[in-house]
Amino acid sequence: MGNSASFDCSVFVYVNTTTNQTEVYKPPQAADNSGSLWVVGMGFTILSSFAVSLGTVLQKKAHVEDLAKPVERRAPRKAGLLFSRMWLCGFLMMALLQIPLTFAALAMAPQSIVIPLGAGATIVLTQLLAVCMLKEPIGRLEVFATLLIIAGVIMATTANGGATKSLTACEILHRYTDTDFLAPMLVILVLLSGSAIALHYERSCSPKLRPALFAFVAGGLGALLNIMLKVVGEFTQGALSGESQASAAWGSIHPYYHLFVVLLMAVGMISFINQGLERFPAVSFLPLYNCLFIVLSTLLGALFFREFDTFGTRAIILFPLGISITVLGISLISCAAQPAPKVAGIGEDEDGQGGMEMGRNRGPSDPLEHVFFDADTEMDAKAYTEAPVMSRLVLI
Repeated sequence: MGNSASFDCSVFVYVNTTTNQTEVYKPPQAADNSGSLWVVGMGFTILSSFAVSLGTVLQKKAHVEDLAKPVERRAPRKAGLLFSRMWLCGFLMMALLQIPLTFAALAMAPQSIVIPLGAGATIVLTQLLAVCMLKEPIGRLEVFATLLIIAGVIMATTANGGATKSLTACEILHRYTDTDFLAPMLVILVLLSGSAIALHYERSCSPKLRPALFAFVAGGLGALLNIMLKVVGEFTQGALSGESQASAAWGSIHPYYHLFVVLLMAVGMISFINQGLERFPAVSFLPLYNCLFIVLSTLLGALFFREFDTFGTRAIILFPLGISITVLGISLISCAAQPAPKVAGIGEDEDGQGGMEMGRNRGPSDPLEHVFFDADTEMDAKAYTEAPVMSRLVLI
């Protein structure tokens, strides 16, 4: 190079000693392997979706088989948690196996591809496994919705032909001050904060808006979580490939405060999801959350990592169309889902009547949503086994 450059770890940029100006330098790459990484990232995404789907179905199957046994031979259960080998295997697949797979997928493929592909694949795989392993019936509307999701995911993931934009550690950190990302990010943060405040002061929020606000806050926190996770993934992938900026990043505080934010966002997201499930029917709340999660994660992730910069005319048309078709398919799944019959004593007030309590909708709802919140009873477990597995699928 004609210029000599030194790496300034304190501000994490290169300082051009010739012009005495601070600038972000992107070292040349020996070979462009973004296409192969994109394909591998899609593979990790599908494996992660399979882990979530199989874990969900295994937990349901464990409950069904356990309740078929005599009472004295049943496994211990507490607050909806079943301590059997099959249930624990399913739980570990959902809680542990999918995390490193999703991390690897985000490090290798654009977030605008990983999120819709992962969400769509999880729903489709869960449908197939529920039919094969649980012998649950599937109607025509569910088949049509599943085909829509498959078509939408294929359209969204192939819209840009696998073109990716790789950012160095310096460029990633400078994105926090770039106005093209900072402006929409501030708008989202203001809306998330306003929604959370409105939900806290229940009287200031219309009951009809509350499900959407819970879903919006949970989906927004999930979108921020995925951005932070992908940043750490980019640092890791760059360091493993020998990129100097990424290697130096791990000697600074930057990757570690991103991991801390990932933890905070995960706790907040799970909290708002469960608050929504506690108050509203799962068959209506979960699809609403999933749709907002897909849209917010895709848009914010693509803005932060400049994935839209590689979009041509074909991608500009097909990508939003694919996302829209995927969201439509998820919405139709919610229309096809039938809540389980109401179980006495669940979702009722102390006087035995369903209704409003402190602004919470405690009327007739999916009994399964209370398995994790109400008293541990055999009727709770029975409600769990009678509810379709798709009515309890949470995409994270």
